[in-house]
Amino acid sequence: MNTTGRRVRGSIVFILLVVLAACVLFGGYSTTTDAPAWLRIVGIEIQAACRDAGTQWMVVVCLVSYFVVFLFLEKRSKVQSSSCKPESESEAQSAKTPSSKRHHSISYLLTPISSPVFWLLAFVTLVLIRYAFDYTDAARSLQVVVLLTGIVIGKGIAFYANRVLAMGDRREEVGSGSPLPAVGATSSGCATFSPSDAEKGSGAQGLTRPTMILGIIVFLLAGAALWQPERGMEFQYRGQRRWTGVWDNPNTYGVLMGTGLTLALGLLGSRGLGLGSGGKRPTSNVQHSTSNEVGRVTPCAPGMGGAEPSTFNFQHATTPKLSCSSCVSRLKRILPIVILLTAAGVCAYALIKSYSRGAWLGAAVGIGYLIWKWINREPREIHEKLTREKPSTFNFQPATHRIWLPISVILASVLVLSFWQFRHTESPLLRRVFSVGNPNDFSWRNRVTAWQGAGRMMWDKPIMGFGWGKAEEIYSKDYRAARLEESAAVQLNDYLMIGISAGVPSLACFVAYLWLALSLRSNAQSLKLGEVGRVSPCAPGVEGVETIGQNSDLRLQTSVIAAGGAAVLLIGFWFGGGLFKLPTCVVFWVLLELCRSRGNEAQSEGRARHSVRAVGGESVLASQLVSSLAPPEEGSAQRTARPTIVLRWIAGIVALAALGMTTLHLGTPQLAVSERTLNIARKFIVPPKEKADFEYLAAEPIWSGIPLKTLLQHAHLANYNRTLVNWKLDDKLYREFVLSPEIGISSSTLSTIHDQPSTNPNWRRPLWEYFYPRIRKESSLEAAAEIVVRNLSETCRRRGNETNSTPPVIAYKSVSEIWQQQMASDAEFERICVAALRSVGIPARLSASGQAEFWNGAEWKPAPRPMVTGK
Repeated sequence: MNTTGRRVRGSIVFILLVVLAACVLFGGYSTTTDAPAWLRIVGIEIQAACRDAGTQWMVVVCLVSYFVVFLFLEKRSKVQSSSCKPESESEAQSAKTPSSKRHHSISYLLTPISSPVFWLLAFVTLVLIRYAFDYTDAARSLQVVVLLTGIVIGKGIAFYANRVLAMGDRREEVGSGSPLPAVGATSSGCATFSPSDAEKGSGAQGLTRPTMILGIIVFLLAGAALWQPERGMEFQYRGQRRWTGVWDNPNTYGVLMGTGLTLALGLLGSRGLGLGSGGKRPTSNVQHSTSNEVGRVTPCAPGMGGAEPSTFNFQHATTPKLSCSSCVSRLKRILPIVILLTAAGVCAYALIKSYSRGAWLGAAVGIGYLIWKWINREPREIHEKLTREKPSTFNFQPATHRIWLPISVILASVLVLSFWQFRHTESPLLRRVFSVGNPNDFSWRNRVTAWQGAGRMMWDKPIMGFGWGKAEEIYSKDYRAARLEESAAVQLNDYLMIGISAGVPSLACFVAYLWLALSLRSNAQSLKLGEVGRVSPCAPGVEGVETIGQNSDLRLQTSVIAAGGAAVLLIGFWFGGGLFKLPTCVVFWVLLELCRSRGNEAQSEGRARHSVRAVGGESVLASQLVSSLAPPEEGSAQRTARPTIVLRWIAGIVALAALGMTTLHLGTPQLAVSERTLNIARKFIVPPKEKADFEYLAAEPIWSGIPLKTLLQHAHLANYNRTLVNWKLDDKLYREFVLSPEIGISSSTLSTIHDQPSTNPNWRRPLWEYFYPRIRKESSLEAAAEIVVRNLSETCRRRGNETNSTPPVIAYKSVSEIWQQQMASDAEFERICVAALRSVGIPARLSASGQAEFWNGAEWKPAPRPMVTGK
C-alpha cells in the first residue's frame, strides 16, 4: 500500500476511534434535556432497548459472542507471534494436517491458571451464571450490560493496538494507526525490522497505536473538563459548587479528570507522540550516533536474510544546518509537549473543582506510581543477565534503595503535621482534604457503615450472592443501620457490589485478574518491558549482545502509563463506584488491557533489537552499562552516604514532631478535667472560634472525674452543628439551652433548678449522629422538632412512670444510658427528648411540670407529642 493509502486508512481509523471514545464518554448526555431532540430520541431508545427484559438478553448474547471472539483472536495472535516458521520440515508438514489444525484451534481456548485470561473468563462465567438464574430481576438494571460492554471494548481496542503482523505480509503501514515501525520481509517469509524504515517520516509516523489511544482519551477528557452544562441538581461543599461536567456525579467527573491528568503526565514522561523517536533528528556527534545507531542490523542466523554481522550503520559526525525542515521538526517535537501540558493543567484544575477525595487519592496513587517507575527505570534485566556470568563483579542497587524509607517517613510525618495544623481551617479545599480525619463527616462515615452492612450480606450468601440489581433493595430492607436514612451508600463500592450480587468467588476471580494483569510477572511469556540482555550468536565463534535502545530506560512505557491511569480508577471504584457506569468502565478496561499487553513499544523494541559483533566479548553500550553498574570507589561511596545520613536525621526529627503532636491531641483528651489539662487544651487543642464555648462549659461544676474529651466534644460538636443548621440563635439562648449538657427543671422565669448531675454527660455525639441527618434540610424549628420527637418515639420504647406521685419523679439515669437501652419511663423520655433537641441545635428545656419544651423562634412551646408510644 502506498503512503497516501496508508495515511487515509490511518486517518479513518483515528476518526472512528475518536467517535467511539466520544460516544462512550459522553453517551449519558444524550438523555438529558440539554441534548438535541434527535440525539435525545436515539439515546432514550437505546437505553430502553437495553433495559427491556425482552431484548436485554440479546444484547448480552452479542456481547458474550464478541468477548469469546476477542479471546480467540488474542490467543491466536500470541501463538503466531511466538515463532515465524516451523522448526523443521516435518513440523511444517504436520501443521498442515486437519488433526493438527483442530489441536491448535482447541489450544487457543485453553489457558493456564496462572494466566490473567483464565481468571477473567472465570469471572465473566460466574457473572453470567448468576445473571441467568435471576434474569427477571437482573434485567431491571444495566450492571451486567455495562460491565460486559466495558470488557468487550477493552479487548477490542487492545487487540487493535497489539495486532501482530500476519505471516507473509510484505510491509505494515507506518503512521498514526500502526503500533509498529516499518517491517520488511525476508526471503523466508519471516518479518524483520528495518531501523531506517522505522525512522523515516516525522511526527505522526513515530506515533504508536497504544500511545494514540491514550492521547485520544486525554484530549477528550481535557475538552470535557471545562464543559459544565446546566443541571437541575447541584452538588456543593460548604457553599462551593462541585463540578460534574456532562456526568451526573462529581465523583465520576473527578475520577475521569484524575485519569486524564495521570495519563497526560505519563505521556509527558515518555518518548511517545514523537517526542523522542519520531522524525529524523540530525546527528551532531559520534557519541549520539554510537548510542543510537550501533548495531542496527538484523539477526544473522542462517536463513533469516539479515545483514552480515560486520555490517554497521555508523553515521559520521556532521554539523546540523538550520533550515525550514529542521524548524518544522523541532516544532513537531515541541507542540505535543505544549498540548500535553495544557491538557494536564486543565484536568488538574477540574480535578480540584470536583472536590472528590477518592479522585484526589486515586490521582496521587497513579502519579506516584509513574514517578516511582521513572526513578527506578534502570534496566534491571541487563543487570540480571550480566551478573549471571560474573556475579562478583557487579553490586547494582536501585536509585531509591537507600532513600525510599526516609522519604516515606518524611511524607507521612508532614501529612500528619499538616492535618493537626489545618484540620480546622476555613479554606474549603484544605478542609476537604483533611476531612477524612473528621469524625463529624457523614460522607465517609456512611460509606464505612455501608461497607459493614455489605460484609454481613456477603457473609449470609457467600457463594451466589443476592443477584444483580437487588443489592440496594435488600440492604435497605434488612441490613441498613438505624442511623442511616438512605441506602445509596452501598452502591459506592464496586468490589463489595460484585460480592453482594454474584458471590465471593466472582469477587475473588476479579481480584485475581487485576493482580495478574497489573503484575509484571504475568507477561513473562510475552516480551518483557524493556527486555534486554539476550545473547544471540551472530557467527560461529562470535558472540553478540543485543543493543539497548534508549527508549527502554529513558522513558515511561505505554503499559506503565496505562497502569497508572488504571490505578486511579481502581481507587475510585472503592470510594465512589464507576465499574458499572459506562464512561469509567470502558476507560478502565481499555487501560487495563493496554497495561496487560505491556505496550506495543516493548514489542516493537524487542523485535527491532539487533545483534552486534562483540568487541572483546562485549558491545560498546554494554561496556558502558557494565562500568555504570560497577561498585563506586571507597571515597565516592562515603560521599554518597552523607546525604543519606542527613536525610535519615531529618526523617527522625520530623517523625518525632508528628508523634508528639499526635500524642498531644489524642492523649491529653483521655485525661480527667483539671486545671492542667484545661490549660493544655486552651493553648494547643481548642481552635480560636470555639474558645468562648469551651470557657463557658469549663466553668460549670459538673466535670469532676469526667474525661476532657467529653467537654471538648460538647464544645466542638455544638459549635459545628451551629454552622450547619438553617436557623440562627443568640449566644445566651444557644449556650444555656443548646450548648449546656446539664438538663434540669426550669421555672417560667427561666431560672434553673438543677437536678442531680448525670454521671455520664457524654450523650451529644450519638444523638447528633442519629437525628441530624433527618433534619439537616429543615429551615423551621417547629418542623425539625416534630421530626426529632417522632423518630425518638419510634426508637425509644416507653414503659410509663413507676409512680403517680406529684411532682413527677426525677429520673437520674443518664441520657446515654437511656439511649443505649432504648427504653425509658415518661420522665426519662422527657429528659432524652430535651437532649435530642439540643443535639441538633434546637433550644430545649424541662418545664416546671417536667415536660420537654422548645424555643420556636418567638416563644417556648411544649415539644410535639408523639403519635405513637413505642414500637
